[in-house]
Amino acid sequence: MLREPLFNHIMKHIIMTLQVEDDGKGWVWLAAEMSPGGLAVELFKSVPFGKRAILVAKQSNVDELFQKVNWDTALGNLTN
Repeated sequence: MLREPLFNHIMKHIIMTLQVEDDGKGWVWLAAEMSPGGLAVELFKSVPFGKRAILVAKQSNVDELFQKVNWDTALGNLTN
């Protein structure tokens, strides 16, 4: 029998996996969250609820954003 906290963690992961992967609105989000292994950073094609948004760009301008981004300002979302 699974311990309750482990079961809750597994169910949370399953629910998050089943969430919308692309909301069709054309935005790409770079977001972070703390995990047991440290800070995890991912790209999302829908609003990253429950995570710390770092950057957002139109899907057609992602490369341009990464070339021009001011990382000091963008990473300020992680320290506040």
